[in-house]
Amino acid sequence: MIRTETYALRLKPTVARKITEEVNQWLNKRAKYRDKQHTWSAILLLKTREMAQYLVGKRKTIDFVSHVYEIERQDNMEIRQLLLYIFYF
Repeated sequence: MIRTETYALRLKPTVARKITEEVNQWLNKRAKYRDKQHTWSAILLLKTREMAQYLVGKRKTIDFVSHVYEIERQDNMEIRQLLLYIFYF
């Protein structure tokens, strides 16, 4: 973490790159949607389009409940507490 002159916290470039890579890796994973395998990025795009159509009145219903993603944790409570401590000080 980098503390700026205004005391705001920013991520170091290497950390930001690592987070971006992890998110991209997650978005490239496949999941079943409407009886086909799609990437999470494609499902997110379809759901965003569905919400936009609902908001402008082209669609009568909207469904955000049908997909569940489970995250496998690779850390323990000690690491989580350390990260929380770093973010607040």
